[in-house]
Amino acid sequence: MSLADREARLRARLTAAAPGRETVVFGSLVGFCAFLVGYAATFLSERHRIRDPTRPVLSRFGYGVDAGQEITVGPDGALPSAWRFAAWQYHQLHGVRLDPWFGAGGNVAPPSRPLVIVPALVLAAAGFLLVARTRADDPWVAASRGGLVAAGYAPLAVGSARLSAWAAPETVRIVISGLGATTHPLGTVEVPLGPAVALTGLVVPVAFGALGGYLAFAWRGGEWPRSLVARGAVAGVAAFAVGWAAVRRATERRLATEGPGPVQAVGAAADGEYTGIAPGAVDPGLHTLATWQFHRVHGGSMAVRYRRAVTDGVDAVRVFDLAGIVPVVPAVLLLAGAALVYSTGEADGTTAALRGGAVAVGYLPLAAATALLSAWTPPAAPDLVLAVSLLDAVQRTGLVYPVTFGAVGGLVGFVAVVATGHVRRALSRVDPRKAG
Repeated sequence: MSLADREARLRARLTAAAPGRETVVFGSLVGFCAFLVGYAATFLSERHRIRDPTRPVLSRFGYGVDAGQEITVGPDGALPSAWRFAAWQYHQLHGVRLDPWFGAGGNVAPPSRPLVIVPALVLAAAGFLLVARTRADDPWVAASRGGLVAAGYAPLAVGSARLSAWAAPETVRIVISGLGATTHPLGTVEVPLGPAVALTGLVVPVAFGALGGYLAFAWRGGEWPRSLVARGAVAGVAAFAVGWAAVRRATERRLATEGPGPVQAVGAAADGEYTGIAPGAVDPGLHTLATWQFHRVHGGSMAVRYRRAVTDGVDAVRVFDLAGIVPVVPAVLLLAGAALVYSTGEADGTTAALRGGAVAVGYLPLAAATALLSAWTPPAAPDLVLAVSLLDAVQRTGLVYPVTFGAVGGLVGFVAVVATGHVRRALSRVDPRKAG
């Protein structure tokens, strides 16, 4: 095909992909409704938890050599309204963290575990509905049209982030103990606008809306990519197993030299000092620790759940760090994505990244399952459960890492396929018997 023919074909594809005014309007409406449905589901689930004594709404803890600081908002006293709390939770479900006081060392009560899949479901359904109505004739056109749900989703993401800011009253104060002991007001707690626009307004709706659009095209044409799904599942499971084994080995080596104990859960005592709730002499075992470390390498955090009502519980969970193991997981995922593309002989650069990202098909279920199965109750604190944050397990371990590094690996695999083809053709010109 000549260069002119390729340019003409590209122009035709771009023209076909450009949505009409009716499609944009309908996509905006569907995205607007998707946000309302997702937020409504979050509000109905979370409104009763605003005064749940087993889970403070906001908490922050920091303790140094000379001083410490702590704040616990809830279950009594001044609290944000239920609709604000639900807005915070809905943005959290998109990967947004609150600030300014809760960017480091602070926590907002994590959403209920079933809510983890709500944004993905409503956005995929919205993209599916949009493409089912507009009848796209190409899978990539269908995916791009499905992503148009962001046009209606983003304005509500921005509006909810701005309107849900909570100016805490003077009675809500941060307590600083030790040298220079004092208190000062909490100030304003709000959803950071930048991440709200980028994650809630754009990245998540475009990604899952595009997925829904592609599924609508595949469902209408009966062209399900069964082979790619099966290969992606195998590659994802293999990458997860290799990465976990490497982290387990590093954890085992570190335990041999670890001092006071691998896990410490710290909380405030009645006399103003801080004490360990899970003694350092007690540890959950190698396999559980390795699973926690595996998720932490992906950026996951530890969560605390309680089996009884508490007014103030664990402020910080400390697990030792693994030095030098962080690059292993991206490297394994990159190789998995490259192998997935290279094994299929993928020769189209526009789809290589998408095929490489299919390793998430096998990676995501294992990420969610291991986060749930590695929950652990310290013998010294039977009412306390330590576990990996399921939200982080799904978002970071199950999706962000395998999709991102698998896609990069897919491009590497595509380059390898092209390079191999050039070498074979060069050899065939030297000796025809070496062709193929």
